[in-house]
Order: sequence, then C-alpha cells, then structure tokens
Amino acid sequence: MESKLAKARVQELEGALANANEEIVNLRHKVSTLRTDLADSEKTQKDFVVLSQHLQVQLEKQRAQNEEVRWQDPEDVSHCASCETTFPAGNAGLRLKTNCKHCGKIFCPDCLSKQVPPQGQRSKPALVCDLCHTLLVNEAAPYFSRGSFSANKIKLPVSPSPASPSSTERLHNRLLDLVQPHRTAAPPEAAAPPAPPRPVRPPPYRPRGSAVSLPETAATAASPAAVSQTLRSSPVLTPTAAFTKREELSPSQ
Repeated sequence: MESKLAKARVQELEGALANANEEIVNLRHKVSTLRTDLADSEKTQKDFVVLSQHLQVQLEKQRAQNEEVRWQDPEDVSHCASCETTFPAGNAGLRLKTNCKHCGKIFCPDCLSKQVPPQGQRSKPALVCDLCHTLLVNEAAPYFSRGSFSANKIKLPVSPSPASPSSTERLHNRLLDLVQPHRTAAPPEAAAPPAPPRPVRPPPYRPRGSAVSLPETAATAASPAAVSQTLRSSPVLTPTAAFTKREELSPSQ
C-alpha cells in the first residue's frame, strides 16, 4: 500500500517538474522577445529624438531665411549648406559652388544632384537641393525617410524624449513580472489592537424599605443654642394629645 502511494507521489512530482520546465522555457522565450522589443524601442526613440532635433534646426533655418536675402553669393560662402564640406579657395572652389534654384543656398555637386522638370516659363530643368526637391515634386520620397542626417551634425544637445522613461520602465516591469511571477507584496504593518471596553459597574443593591443616608442638614449641624431655641418655640403636647398622636402613628409602624 505504501509503495503504491509512493509511486503515485513520484508520478505527481514528475508531472509537476515537467510542467515547471515547460513554463520556464516559455518564460525564457518571452523574456528574450521582450528584450528584443526593448532594444528596438530604445533605438526607435533615439531616432525620433534625432529627427525632432533635425526638424528644429531646419525650422530655425527657414525662419532665418525670412529675415535675409535668400540668394547666397558664392564668394560669401565657404561650406556646403547640406554636408558642410569646406570648399577649396580660389577659382577651384567657385566652380564647385552652385546655387539651388529654389532656396538660393550654396551646395556642393554631390548635394545638388536633383532636378525639377521644366514648368511655366522655364524651358530647362533646374538644379535643386534634396529638401526643395521633396517640396516641389509630389512623387519624391520624403526627405527625412532617407536618413541623410545624423546626430553629429546637429548642434542641439541630445536629450531623451519624454516618453522614453515611461516605456522603458513598463518593459522592465514586464520582464520582472515574467521572471518572478510569484513575487509577494510586503505584509502590511500590523494594526494596534483595539482597547478593551471599560466594564460598567452596576449600581449597588439596596433592598426596598431600607433607609437612605442623607447628608447633614443645617438643623443637624446647628449649634446647641439654636437647638434649645427650637425646642422652646415648638408647641408642648399634653398627655392626651401625645396619646392621640401615638395612635395615629401606630398603624404605619
């Protein structure tokens, strides 16, 4: 009988062990997936930060164009407006400098490779920069989708986006929940036991007809002279009156 119980117990433990191993494998797979998602999320957030800063730089440049002459003179420019490559001095640098026909900035030949087809009074294609080509040609790919910018070219300080701490923290908490599924919360502080109720004392028992002691009155506490004066002023009972008074009081005694 005991051997059968032992075998049943062993089989039960083996089944529980197999289930636990399977659960461990599943949890490890989930942890690996969540780590991959976390890495992808952090990379995407960094890309959004760089893109946001690049857009801010472009916006500041567009605002500055409204306060200055857009067509730049080649002799006044020493760097490419896109890649910031330094032009050589002399006539060799002047031959490399080319104005964008839309924004008027100076670019190097590599950054000024896009063309806009003839339109209106123009009979020849016009060379434009990548940004202006995106604005003028509807079929062109978005300018910021080609990844032609980097964090090194941005002068603004790189700061994490407001959403990155919360999303990273959520993924971290999910990892902890999967790795430690049986975490128990700290026990709450024990409350102080309630004070025991105060016992109510019953009034003292007094049988019916018992005399109740009363406090001393002014008559009992009076001086002997006052008592003598009271006795003198009280009426004197005759023997007959005293006998009658005694008969009246006898039934109540």
